[in-house]
Amino acid sequence: MAGSIADNTSFYKKKTYTYVPPSPPAELIDSLSYTIDFAARKFLQIGIDPSEKFQVVVHVLTSSRYVLITVDLMKKIFSYMGNILSFILATPHKYKRIIFYEDEKNKLSSMMYSGENVLVMEAKNREGCRVLLNRADLMRLQYLEKCIFETIVRKEVFSVPLVMKQYHEIVQYIDKKCAQQKSSPNNVHDMVIFIKNIQVDGVVKSIPNFSNQIQMCAAEQLSESLLNQRANNSQEFFNKTRIISPISSPTPMSPPVLLSPPPSPIYAIKSSVDENDGPSFFNMQPLSETGDFDSAVSELHLVRRKLF
Repeated sequence: MAGSIADNTSFYKKKTYTYVPPSPPAELIDSLSYTIDFAARKFLQIGIDPSEKFQVVVHVLTSSRYVLITVDLMKKIFSYMGNILSFILATPHKYKRIIFYEDEKNKLSSMMYSGENVLVMEAKNREGCRVLLNRADLMRLQYLEKCIFETIVRKEVFSVPLVMKQYHEIVQYIDKKCAQQKSSPNNVHDMVIFIKNIQVDGVVKSIPNFSNQIQMCAAEQLSESLLNQRANNSQEFFNKTRIISPISSPTPMSPPVLLSPPPSPIYAIKSSVDENDGPSFFNMQPLSETGDFDSAVSELHLVRRKLF
């Protein structure tokens, strides 16, 4: 009996403290990193995230976890930094927790950990994505503030437009390569394999060249773009080549038979019918092509005097 109780106790302890790692973060294009605390393995990574519509994002990385910080959230963190530091520097209290900011995706709060107050950055829409920053980490983050935003602005202004230009060039190149295949990929999985095995070194001419990073980090996005483009092209081709059989084929109209010499026409009547024909006044051209209303009226009176 005692043995079974001990076994159950050890089972529940193992179950309670089992570490479940989060899914790894997306690979960033043109990434740059800053060290927050090397001994604790805390780093800041800034780059272009293909899974976030090629926006510039910040990853706060630790040895076992990470959290994704958008540029807007990073701005909020620094705007709240005074309040955050005032609480972090206060006497630790086990049961006192403060929520500094919260939305549908992220939460910034405080807690006591290892005898000190820490800032908790966590993602509400991604399981296990949470990072703890202590007083020294926050002071280091504050020291890096200008460097962080200089890097973000430089990537938003220069890198993102260039990456998007090269991305579309690669899409067009791979689309041509797919057309040359006897059996081209028709789903995302096969297309990703095809993209990762194709050579894109000479496709992009602009510098800096991000083609290899795009191929590696955005293979899934490339495959989705290619499949959507091919589907749209097929639909456009179908619409252009679709034949609608008319009930009766239109026949050309014969010119009117006149018993007397024709007077000067007020309107020129078209000698054939097209697919846009409607009432006869839609197919008449006015006498005056000058666009001048008074001239058109004068011409109309002159013709009527000749007719009558």
